[in-house]
Amino acid sequence: MLSWRPAGLIVTGLDQPPETLKLLAEADVPVVQIMDCDGVPVDNCVGFSHTKAGRDIASALLAVGRKRFAYVGCNVGKDTRASKRRSGFLNALNAHQIEPCVELLADALSSVETGRRLIHELLAKHPDVDCIYFSNDDLAMGALCYCINVGISVPETIVLAGFNGLDIIQAFPGKIVISRTSRQEIGEVAAMMILSSIKKEQTGQPKIRIIQPEISLGELGLR
Repeated sequence: MLSWRPAGLIVTGLDQPPETLKLLAEADVPVVQIMDCDGVPVDNCVGFSHTKAGRDIASALLAVGRKRFAYVGCNVGKDTRASKRRSGFLNALNAHQIEPCVELLADALSSVETGRRLIHELLAKHPDVDCIYFSNDDLAMGALCYCINVGISVPETIVLAGFNGLDIIQAFPGKIVISRTSRQEIGEVAAMMILSSIKKEQTGQPKIRIIQPEISLGELGLR
């Protein structure tokens, strides 16, 4: 990418390997890292704390009275941002002295079908779980399809919570609790940061802009 001599770079995340971070730091063009603020940016950064996002969703679910929690995730060892959300979620439950969270972690690609399979496995072993937090919306969507198919009431019997706020969720209004990320706003702010840097309107110090996700409780919020 640098060989193309770009005017600036917008890069997802803060978890690039050391050799990549060195290239970015020495690129002599404005760099904006997006979607994650849990760390030290190379230059500018716009996004949010995934650790806080995990804590916030746990606090919201605790506030509506859920007690028997589970976490379901894919490739958490490789997906550093999902790993941060998981840590924040589990830490928040521990802080409230909630019973140990049931976990099901899979080394599989995240998809709707994987979500269907994983919730089936989870509930076969832990049928008393009343709330499941998924590493993303794909998995939560698959879990919802499974629940509809087998007649499990969502969110009355079990609450399903996802992350991102993908458009497909809007087809099932009120069913899934979500952390909705402001992806368009993050992109717009990142572009403005690049333009400001090109125009020499910045001081040279790293600039961080936090745009934390908004939690939608769906039908739970109507109670």
